[in-house]
Amino acid sequence: MKNTNRTSRVPYIIATLLLILLVAAAAVILKENRSSSSAEKKLEYLQTSHEELGEKLKVLTSENEKLSTEKKQLENTVSELNETLKEKEKQSLTLKEENLKLSAALRSEKEKRELFVYKGLVRVMDIDASLSIDLKYATDDNFTGQRVYPEDAPALLALETALKLKIANERFEKDGYRIRIWDGYRPRSVQDIFWNLVPDPRYVADPSKGSIHNRGASVDVTLEDFQGNVLEMPTDYDDFSEKASRNYQGSSEKARENMLYLTRIMEESGFKGLPSEWWHFDDKSRTYPLLDVDFAVFN
Repeated sequence: MKNTNRTSRVPYIIATLLLILLVAAAAVILKENRSSSSAEKKLEYLQTSHEELGEKLKVLTSENEKLSTEKKQLENTVSELNETLKEKEKQSLTLKEENLKLSAALRSEKEKRELFVYKGLVRVMDIDASLSIDLKYATDDNFTGQRVYPEDAPALLALETALKLKIANERFEKDGYRIRIWDGYRPRSVQDIFWNLVPDPRYVADPSKGSIHNRGASVDVTLEDFQGNVLEMPTDYDDFSEKASRNYQGSSEKARENMLYLTRIMEESGFKGLPSEWWHFDDKSRTYPLLDVDFAVFN
C-alpha cells in the first residue's frame, strides 16, 4: 500500500521540477532580453554620438581649411609687402647713387670752368663736348618743314639734366657710341607753333600746360658711332605714328635691339622714356619751372 502511494506521487514531483525549471528559464530569458534592450539603447546612443562627432569633425575640418587658406593669403600678402619694401629700398639706394654721381660731376665741372647758368639752364656742350649736336628745329629738316629755332641756337638743358646726359654718354662711349641730340630745351613760345600743327597730346604737349621740354628737362636723342653714322632705329625723328611707340613690334630686329639698348642706358642714368616716342626722355628726379628763355642769351 505504501509503495503504491509513492509511485503515484512521482509525476507530481516531476511536474513541479519542470515548472521550477521553466520559471528559472523564463527569468534568465527575461534578464537577457532586458540586457539586450539596454545594449541596443547603448549602441543607438553611441551611433548617435558618433554621427554628432562626425558632423562636428566636418565643421572643424572646414574651419581648419578656411584658416589654412587665410594663412596662405596672409603669407602671400606679407611676401608681397616684403618684395615691395625691398624694391623701395633698392629705388632709394639708386636715387642716392644718382645724387652722389650728380654731385661729383657738378664739382668736377665747377673745377674745370666757371659755368654760365641762366635760370637753371646750361649749354650742353659746356658739360660734355663729346656729344653730337643736330638740333632739327634749327633747320627746316623737321615735321614743320621750316626753321623754328635760330640757326645758331645752342643745345640747352637744365644743369642736373645735362649732368645726367653726360653720365649716359660716358657709358655709351665705352661701347663705341655717343649721343646725338635732336632737341633739348624748347622755348615755350615754340610750343604754340607745334600745337597748332599737331594738336595731339601723345606727341605735342598742350602749350597752356607746357611740356617738360619747356622746362629744359627733356631731351630727344639717338645714337651714332664715332664716325658719325647713326644707328638703325625704329623710325626717323618726329614720326607721329604707332611705329614710333616703344611697344611697336613691327620694327626690324636690329632697330628694336638698338632702341632697347638706348632706353636701358638712359633710364639707368636717371631718365624715363616716353611710351609713344622712342627718342624722347624726361629727367625723372624732380620738376622744373616753365621757361621761355631766348637762345640769344647763351650766344
